[in-house]
Amino acid sequence: MGDQKTSRCGGEQRVDAYMNGAAGLSKAATTLGLLLAVVCVGQISASPDARELLGPRVRVDARIARPRTDTQPSADGHAEEILTLLPAAADEKSGDGEKKEKTEKDKKTKPAKKGAVLGKPATGAATGAPDASMFKPFRRSPDQAVPVPQFVSAADTLSGRAEAEAEGEGVKGGRPIHTNKFWSQLVIGDGDSPVHAMPFVVKCQKDDPTGGGYRLLVSHQYKHLGPGRLAPDGIQFYYTPFEPSIAFAVSEALTTKEVVDYDMFGAHLQLRRSKIKEGGVTFPIVQGMAYITAVYSGGDVTPRLMLLFPVVWAAQRDESGQLVAIEGMPTWPEDIDVDVSVRAADAASAEHVTTALVQLTHNQQVWKLWFIEEKQDAAPNTPFQLVYDDKSKSIQGSRSFSGTVRAALLADTPSSPELQPMPSTVQRLTVPQRERLLDKHVGVWPLGAHLDVFAPDTEEDMYGYRFRWKTGSREAGSGAERKSPQLLHMAFPHQVKSGVDASDGARVTKYVTEGPTKGSMTAVVGNEWTMRVKGVPASSIGFLPPDEHMTAEHQAEIKAIVEQDIAAYDVMLHAMLPDYYWTGKQVQKLAYLCLIATKLLGKSAAVTSGCVGKLERALGCVVNHGECEKGPPALRYDESWGGVVSSGGLSGDLDDMISTDFGNALYNDHHYHFGYFVVSAAVLAYMQPQWAANKTNKAFVETLIRDVSTSADDDPHFPPFRSFSWMDGHSWSRGIIPSNDGKDAESVSEEMNWHFGLCMWGKVMGDSALEALGTTMLHMASASIREYFLMSPDNGNHPAAFVKNRVSGILFENKVDYATWFGDNTEYIHGIQMLPVTPALPLMRTREFVYHEWTDRLSDLPILKAAEWTTWTSILMLNYATLNKADAYTVLRSVPLDTGLSRSWALYWTASRPPPPSKQPKQPQQLPALPDSAIAITSTSTSTASNQTQALPIPHEPEGVCVRYLGGIFAEDAKSGTAACCPAQCGHRGCGGRRCRRARPGKASCCPPFGAVCGAAGFAPCMM
Repeated sequence: MGDQKTSRCGGEQRVDAYMNGAAGLSKAATTLGLLLAVVCVGQISASPDARELLGPRVRVDARIARPRTDTQPSADGHAEEILTLLPAAADEKSGDGEKKEKTEKDKKTKPAKKGAVLGKPATGAATGAPDASMFKPFRRSPDQAVPVPQFVSAADTLSGRAEAEAEGEGVKGGRPIHTNKFWSQLVIGDGDSPVHAMPFVVKCQKDDPTGGGYRLLVSHQYKHLGPGRLAPDGIQFYYTPFEPSIAFAVSEALTTKEVVDYDMFGAHLQLRRSKIKEGGVTFPIVQGMAYITAVYSGGDVTPRLMLLFPVVWAAQRDESGQLVAIEGMPTWPEDIDVDVSVRAADAASAEHVTTALVQLTHNQQVWKLWFIEEKQDAAPNTPFQLVYDDKSKSIQGSRSFSGTVRAALLADTPSSPELQPMPSTVQRLTVPQRERLLDKHVGVWPLGAHLDVFAPDTEEDMYGYRFRWKTGSREAGSGAERKSPQLLHMAFPHQVKSGVDASDGARVTKYVTEGPTKGSMTAVVGNEWTMRVKGVPASSIGFLPPDEHMTAEHQAEIKAIVEQDIAAYDVMLHAMLPDYYWTGKQVQKLAYLCLIATKLLGKSAAVTSGCVGKLERALGCVVNHGECEKGPPALRYDESWGGVVSSGGLSGDLDDMISTDFGNALYNDHHYHFGYFVVSAAVLAYMQPQWAANKTNKAFVETLIRDVSTSADDDPHFPPFRSFSWMDGHSWSRGIIPSNDGKDAESVSEEMNWHFGLCMWGKVMGDSALEALGTTMLHMASASIREYFLMSPDNGNHPAAFVKNRVSGILFENKVDYATWFGDNTEYIHGIQMLPVTPALPLMRTREFVYHEWTDRLSDLPILKAAEWTTWTSILMLNYATLNKADAYTVLRSVPLDTGLSRSWALYWTASRPPPPSKQPKQPQQLPALPDSAIAITSTSTSTASNQTQALPIPHEPEGVCVRYLGGIFAEDAKSGTAACCPAQCGHRGCGGRRCRRARPGKASCCPPFGAVCGAAGFAPCMM
C-alpha cells in the first residue's frame, strides 16, 4: 500500500489514500476515506455510524463542501499514488460479467436513512457573486437575437425579469433560470416550442379558437420512420412528431402567460385572464408525469377541453357511476372495448369528481378526464356537468370551476412494429386495468422534486440518489389511498433497472407506454424513489490507468517521446486558440503530458518541471484574461440568465451566436468546454499545490464548477446542475436555442470528462463531498449512456434496426439521428463518442460493447488503411486498443493524431490496456485484427537493443509546411530561408517509429530520410 497522509482538520480525521487504487487500500483506510454517507442537494451529512469519524456536519454549497479547514491540494510525495485509476479488474466491472457474481446477500445495499438528510444550506460566501474582475457582469438586451428570459414571474426570479429588465434593474436577488432543462423552452423566445415532459409533449400557444387566448396543447404520438441514407436496410433516424390530440383552455380568453415556479424537474406554467384578474389555470409540467394536470383557480373560469381531431364518442359518469351522454354528443357505442361498469372507487368519490371518456378517430386514442372540484362551504347553486360545444369542438363545464382537471391515456397508439422498442417480457396492463390504476391515484400530482445523492459508505455499496416528489392532492380516492395518497409517475428504463421499487415503498407497475425516445416508460407508485448504480469505488479513481500491463520497452519508448512532445509544445501556438473548446482540448493534452512525465521521469525531473511551467502559463492566460496576446475571449457573468459565458458570442444574429465557440454564449456545451479546464486545473493543482492555493486560480475553477454543476439549490447566481438531468441520467448540450425536437446531446464521452474533472478536482483539493458527487454522476451517466447512446445487440430502448448502428449519434428528446452536427462520416459519429480518452472512458465503453461496435460498424472503414489514415484513425485506434493493443500500438506510433491527443498519451494509454480476459462468455474467443493493409508492412521488434522499427507510410502533407506532429498540429509555413529546418518528408519519420521534431535551421541532417532508421550511418539522433 502506498503512503497515506492522515490529517485532523475541523474536527475530522481522514485518511488520504485515494491515489493508490482500491487494490492498495486496507479495510480501515477504505472505511475512513469513504464514510461520506449522504450528499444532498445543498448539503452533505453522515450516517449515524459515521459521524464520529467525520466530525461536524458539513453542507454542500455552490463549491461543494469543504470538509477540512486547511483546504490545500495534495502535498509532494503522492505522485505515484494519484496516477492510478481503475485497476484491471475494475475496468470490466460495469459490463462484461467477468468477475464472479456476488450472492444476493453480498449485493444488498443499506437503505437510505431519512434522518441523515439535512435541510437547505444557508446562503454564505460560497454562493456569492462571481469575481467581477474575472467575470465582468452584463445584462442581455431585449433587442438581442436571444434576449432575456421571457414569461417568468416577477416574484420568483433573479429580479423579476418581465418588469425589472425593462426598468434596468438587472437580475439580482432572485433565482437564476435553468437553461438546459427540458422545460426551458417555455421561457425562450416566444415560449411556444414543444416541451417534452415525457411521455407527453406539451406546447403553449395563442390561437383563434380561444379568442386570441392561450391554450396548452398535448401530444402523445407514435414514432415515424426517417430511413435517410441508410435505407432500405437500416434506419438513419426516427422521430415522434408533435401532433396534439387535445388542448386545455377555458371558455374565457387567457391573455397572460407566466412560469410562476420551477425546479430541476419541472415548471409551473400559469395562464390568466389578465394581469389584474386572478382567474386562470396553472399547469405543473413535470418530467415523467402520468397525467396532464390543470389547476383552475379564481372562481371565474370555466374549463374547456378542446378536441383537435374528430371524436368517435364522449361520455361522462353520473353520481352512481353510470356512463351518460355528454350533451351535444352521440351516445356511447355498445362495441367500445372499455370497461363501463360501476366501481366502488367511482361511487365513493363521485360527490366531488366528474369523469369523462373521449375516443379520437384519427389514432383511436382513448382519454379519460377527471374534474376534481374543490370542497366548498356551500354547495354550488347548480351541479357541475359537461357539455359539448360543436363550434369550438370542445367539451366544457356547465359553469365556472375551482379545482383540478386531470387527463390520461387509457388506450394509446403504439408505433409500427419496426419502430417499437425491442420486445419486453413485461406483461402490460389491459385498458380496464390501466383505468383502475389511474382512478386510484388521480388525487395526487407532481409539483417537482427534492434530490438526495448518496455516496456509498463501504467499498461494496452502490452509488445512489433519491427523488422526494413534491405533490399536490385533492380527495379523489377511497380507502387506504384516501388516507395515504401515493403518486403515480413514469420512470425511464435506466431508473427501473436501478431498483426504483426496492426501497422507500415505491412499486413498479405494469403500466407501460412508449416515450418519444428512450424506449418505454413504466409507471411507478410512490412519493419517494431511491435508485442505485453499480460503480468502482471513488478511492480507485485517479488520473492515469494502472501500468501493470505496460512493458519496460513500452515505458522506455514513451519516456523518450514525452520528452520530445513537451519540448515541442508551444503554449501560444498550440493552446491559445480563439475559443474555449479547442483551447480546452489543447490544455488538457498538455496536462496529460505533464502526468506522463511525472510517472515516467519523476516529479522533480527538469522535463516535468518545464511541462508544469507551460501548463501554468496556459491556464494563466485563461484565468487572467488579457495577460496573453492570444487566447479565447473573456468570460462574463450573465445577470439575465445566471451563468458564465464566452463574450465572443454576445453579438450578431442567431447564426453568429451559435457559430461562435459552438454557442457557448447561449449555454451550449458548457460541460464539454469547461470540463477540459477543470481536469487540467486538477492536474496542475496536484503537480503544483501553490497554484490552487491562489485565491484567484481557485475561484476561477470553482466558478466554472458552479456554472455547470452547482449543487446548492439556493445559489442566487447559478441554477443547480445546469446541464445534468437527474431524471434523464445524463446531460443535455442545448442551451437557450429553441428546437422543435427539444434538447439534445452528442458527445457523451466529453460529458464523462466533465464528471471525471469534478471527481479529480475534489480529490486533489481534499473536497470529499465534491469527489463523491462527481463520482456518483460519473457512474450514473455511464449507466444511462449504455442504455440510450451506446447500443449493444440486446438494447431494448430503440427500434431493432436502429440498434444495429451501435451508437445513437445525436439524441434529441423527440428524435434520434445517426449523424453529427459536423458530418455523417461513420468515423465522426462514433469517434465523437470516444474522446477525450481518460481512464473514466471504460466505465461507459465496456469491452463487450467495443467488440460489437468494431465488428458491426468500424472494422471495414477506409480510414483504417494506411494510405487513407486521418486524425480520426487515431481516435478509433485508441478505442480498438481495448480489443487488440498490439496492433493498435503499432498504428499509433505513426498515424496522424487528433488535435487533442499527444503521441505520448496515445501510446501510454494503449500500452496500459489489459489483455483480453481468458474467459469471455459474451463475445467470441477470437478478437478481431486490423486489416492487412493497415499493418502488413510494419515490422516491430522491441527485443533488440536498438529497438529498430520500420515506420508506416502516411499521407504526404503539402510541400513547404513543417509538421510538428504534436497531436496532429501542423506548424506554420516555414519562414523564408528556413525551409531546410524540415527534412524531405516534413519530419514524418523518427526514432523508433516516432516523429522527428522540427530541427533547427542548418540541422536538417539530424533526421534521416523517408523510411530510414534513426541512428543509421550518417544521421545523428534527432534533437532540437
